[in-house]
Amino acid sequence: MKIGIFSDPHYCTMERIGQSDRYPLRSLEKMKTIVERVRSENIELLICLGDFVNMEGSEEQDKINIKTAADVLRECGVRCVCCMGNHDGEVVTRDTFERLSGFELAPCVIEYENGKQLVFLDANYTSEYKPYERHKVNWKDANVPPEQIEWLKDTLKKGESIVFIHQNVDKTLDGHHHVKNLDELVEIFKEYGVKTVYQGHYHYGGDTMTDGIHYITLKATCVFDEDYFIVTEV
Repeated sequence: MKIGIFSDPHYCTMERIGQSDRYPLRSLEKMKTIVERVRSENIELLICLGDFVNMEGSEEQDKINIKTAADVLRECGVRCVCCMGNHDGEVVTRDTFERLSGFELAPCVIEYENGKQLVFLDANYTSEYKPYERHKVNWKDANVPPEQIEWLKDTLKKGESIVFIHQNVDKTLDGHHHVKNLDELVEIFKEYGVKTVYQGHYHYGGDTMTDGIHYITLKATCVFDEDYFIVTEV
């Protein structure tokens, strides 16, 4: 199966966010390019690794932004899955994001060949394992809750798996971007033979081998003109 992966478009109607290197309005044009590539390259599954939108102002405008960007992507006509990022959780609840976007959301699993799996995780939880809420998000406090940990173990038992998540479980990257219970996750990955993890969140990307696991960190769509979209076969 051929899949396309991108991360961190941070879409909103602002040309630039403050004095940062984030240009979210340009992400909409890049997503139109993604749709063209999905069609021309016969991609079967489209994956967003989170921070699909950026808070702009009113909740109503933020909802419009989700729908605007999602409508563009759905034109590709293939299945779309998203691991919500901290900025997504800051804007709306999971249920509202799912309804407005039409995407399938993590945690979920897709079987694709002879029991092989794509496993999607959601770390948008506080240290008290409460889901992120609008205006109540500390992006440095990301956690995978216990019930999802148990689901992960049961899921990984079933077959060879590739894992996708917004926040970082690669210990070599900047610690502020880590899932706080990454040690537990890494031990589970090793126990059940996970060899590849795709993640976003850290905008400048990365490609490392740590603890026998290949971590591929996607560059942010809102920052870079190139190398923000990965196409691969699994």
